[in-house]
Amino acid sequence: MLTNFNLANGVHVRLRNDLGERNYAYLTTNQIVADDGSPVNFLIAAAIIAVQGMRNTLEALGPGGELDERGVGHTTAQVQIN
Repeated sequence: MLTNFNLANGVHVRLRNDLGERNYAYLTTNQIVADDGSPVNFLIAAAIIAVQGMRNTLEALGPGGELDERGVGHTTAQVQIN
């Protein structure tokens, strides 16, 4: 999605929206590398999108949603890279 963005692909559009234009621009114009020199831009993008997904879920719960007795919602996200 970072290197082959397709505006006609709805999944690409949704993921880019979750990532945010500022983050997308940064991650597509700067190479970020791990200690061993391997690029990790896609990992950073995946983490941002996962956190945004949790945030979207909590916002959707909103008032009267699936909250516990304290009014707190709980979400988890997982990033798996093959």
